[in-house]
Amino acid sequence: MKLVEVGDSVDTALHQGRRVVEEVGLSCSSDLVDIQEALSDLRQKHAGYASDAKRAVDDLQGQVTSLSLREKVSRRHALDELTRWKERTFRDRIEEHARAQGPQLQLLALLLRDLADHIQSDLAEDNDKAKARIMELNASYDTVDAKLNELPLTIFYSQIETAPKCVSKPTVSQLSVERWALTVSRGPGQGSSAVFASMLGLTQDKRHLRTMYTSDKVKLLEKRRRELDVELQDISELRDTLTQKGAAISSVLCAASNLRNAADLMMTLASESTVVNDAYMQLSSAHQQLESLLRSGCKRRHPRYFAVTHHLEKELVETSTILAVFE
Repeated sequence: MKLVEVGDSVDTALHQGRRVVEEVGLSCSSDLVDIQEALSDLRQKHAGYASDAKRAVDDLQGQVTSLSLREKVSRRHALDELTRWKERTFRDRIEEHARAQGPQLQLLALLLRDLADHIQSDLAEDNDKAKARIMELNASYDTVDAKLNELPLTIFYSQIETAPKCVSKPTVSQLSVERWALTVSRGPGQGSSAVFASMLGLTQDKRHLRTMYTSDKVKLLEKRRRELDVELQDISELRDTLTQKGAAISSVLCAASNLRNAADLMMTLASESTVVNDAYMQLSSAHQQLESLLRSGCKRRHPRYFAVTHHLEKELVETSTILAVFE
């Protein structure tokens, strides 16, 4: 992977990690902002150093081309131009600034890795607790749900027990227990007595008998059903809340893993981003070779003269192409 692509991958991981952490509201979001800004500053400076190095390479390559084309340039003039180029190129010590970026990147990588580990350790326990609590709530939900499913038949039998003696009590098969359960299950308590009376065949003229079917036991059972409904709703809401919290924690843990990978990539950048420094080392070597060639008195038609200038020109063109990627 090219170093530029590595840098882009790090930027993407930092941006996504910062977004997730800010959404959850973790205090470490400010630390991520600082690391992201510091990395952006380093990359911008590196681009500037690469641009300066490319300009110096192109300038020297132009001088080499002039010499290789055997233009009518005196050796003294060529040496003076070479001296001015050296002063111009190495005056600001750009290669030293570029070289210092390696340790700075390593420090940022260590800070980012430490931050990712901190997030991981803080949230891993919370995530495990949330999962365990959700499992407990699932069990509680099933228990309450089973109790609710049993209540319709319990109320049904209680209605039969409290029916007035003037009404002959039908058998279970006659009343169709299944139809009864479907009618009153999870329904409002107010309808159970009315439905029961209807199933017993009471007419409008016998409405006064309906109130007789609502015994204290039935009232308590229907109250219990309402309480279980509320309990079931509370469990469901709490479970949904914990599920959302668990999803948020999982997102942050995933972001922490990506940040750790980004820290490793930053270490790669720190160890391999020596393009600018390498370019200045090459420029220093090229300057020495050209200066030595010009002072040697070697004729321009000599094979050595041609070999040196041709070789340097080729190397400088290649270096310029590489530096252009980092501008």
